[in-house]
Amino acid sequence: MTIERVALVLALASCLASNVGSYQGNGPQTRALTKRSGWNVRLLSNLKAKSRAPIATDDESLQGIYATILIVPEEGILLEETAYPVEIDSQKQRVHLSPMSAHSAVKYDVDGRIFCYVVSGPGVGISRISKSEKRVGALGCLSAFAYYDEDGDGRFETLLSLDSQASFTLHVPSWVNKWRR
Repeated sequence: MTIERVALVLALASCLASNVGSYQGNGPQTRALTKRSGWNVRLLSNLKAKSRAPIATDDESLQGIYATILIVPEEGILLEETAYPVEIDSQKQRVHLSPMSAHSAVKYDVDGRIFCYVVSGPGVGISRISKSEKRVGALGCLSAFAYYDEDGDGRFETLLSLDSQASFTLHVPSWVNKWRR
């Protein structure tokens, strides 16, 4: 891993860990999609931890929440289940698929129970050649997404497209409070 990549991952984790709270209903980070069956985070859940530390905050109500920087392979992890909503008009929206190659990942937990994964990396285009073969090409744009387990059942029902121009604010679901020590 290059020094530049390590610095980028540490800067991302520092930025993410220092902005704890909840996302607001009308901010740029509310581009959320809900999938009752849960978004596929299997590849993220298999990653090993590089470092784990409590979130640095003066807010005592957030004690017990940890941020873990995950070790992502140098080539990244292809996440095909990433998307964001696009508003067509005030009554309708459609889902825009936005696959990415995650090059950094952070998970947030309380007492070992994960409630959020945040990933970032370049957006990719995927061409299907056959049922078993596909070609993946980087698009050059950076993407960032957060997956949330809103009810503590282990399924990550909410996918939040993060605005690259806004600072990230971690949403802490209400169920997390019962697991704090």
